[in-house]
Amino acid sequence: MLVYSTRAEDFQAIKRLREQGLSVSEAVERLVIERASQ
Repeated sequence: MLVYSTRAEDFQAIKRLREQGLSVSEAVERLVIERASQ
């Protein structure tokens, strides 16, 4: 689960989205959607 991930790439992706103004839950949801479509 992304919220509990210790992977640097997950942390950086969430941080990047948070800097764009998303909440943590919005950032996680966005990443799940992005990764599901890959």
